[in-house]
Amino acid sequence: KHCSLDYVQINPPRDPYATLKSRCQKLMGLSREFPVFSANRLDNISKQVALKDGPIFFFGATPWIHSILTEDYFVYLDICFEHYSELYFPNEAFRSNDIQRVSQKEIMFLNNAKHIFWGSTWAKECAEKRYKTTFSASTILKTGGNIELLPTPISSKNNNPALLFVSLDFSAKGGHTAMAVFKKLKSEQFENLEIWIVGQKPPKEYVGIKGVKYFGRIDKNSPRGSEDLARLYSSASMLIHLSKMDTMGAVLVEAGYYGLPAITINQFGMPEMIEKSPLKVLIDPSEQDEINVISSKVAESLQNLNSNPLLKNDIRKSFREEANWESISLKLLKKIPSTSDVH
Repeated sequence: KHCSLDYVQINPPRDPYATLKSRCQKLMGLSREFPVFSANRLDNISKQVALKDGPIFFFGATPWIHSILTEDYFVYLDICFEHYSELYFPNEAFRSNDIQRVSQKEIMFLNNAKHIFWGSTWAKECAEKRYKTTFSASTILKTGGNIELLPTPISSKNNNPALLFVSLDFSAKGGHTAMAVFKKLKSEQFENLEIWIVGQKPPKEYVGIKGVKYFGRIDKNSPRGSEDLARLYSSASMLIHLSKMDTMGAVLVEAGYYGLPAITINQFGMPEMIEKSPLKVLIDPSEQDEINVISSKVAESLQNLNSNPLLKNDIRKSFREEANWESISLKLLKKIPSTSDVH
């Protein structure tokens, strides 16, 4: 709509030698290297990037760090490599010199970018702190939801309060905590409370519990799936997203599009995704396993919604005005020449 965009996906296979070497190191109990970011694979990626002319917009930074570019390029980043390696591989012993190898290349790549668009203020500040540098040519862009924005809210008839849990990784995204909160609230305060689960099937221990409803995996890229998910967002009472791993969480924005308030962990870029929501609940990282604390805050929010039903309209309006892709695109294009054909 606003510029000529050529989308290119570059994802060559891993270097078999580097992969085998890393596996052997792990089996021997030795610290190992990142095979996915081996020098050979990064060189292969850079060769494919070199075939592209004109300005390039990179999603992420690490895969592209061996690229040598003579024209302007732009980067979108929601987490730097050094923090990524700690967050997603907490129990893996990777060689410090290999982490440093990749990090140093990433610093150079980011410093040479024409402009960096960050998923959150946290992402920028975290990268600057870890890399001991300042990325002055920067814009906090955030993100929109990865779902079709249907013009009118779709709601099903549901008289019972319902928590919504959406994830393809039940355990990592706080599924067990969500279930513990649900069971406590149902037994003590909200006897008709339900919890709706979308994505990965919950463990057998939760199947058959009264009030637990599993909707399977929903393909939100299909018209039917998009409508189904929108209906759940519109009909539920609160999204419960207690992930310990997400740095942003597009699901928070998607829920907001349909007026659904959220409870999430107050860490990384998560609170920024819902900072302008009229109703939000943030759990301190030190309390992310405290069922009593979380349950109390969820209960308070459910009571607030019950006494102020128009809050959902305010949430919907806020997200649709502030976090839609049109406004995000216009913010991005202010830093990219309007005549650019971007790859």
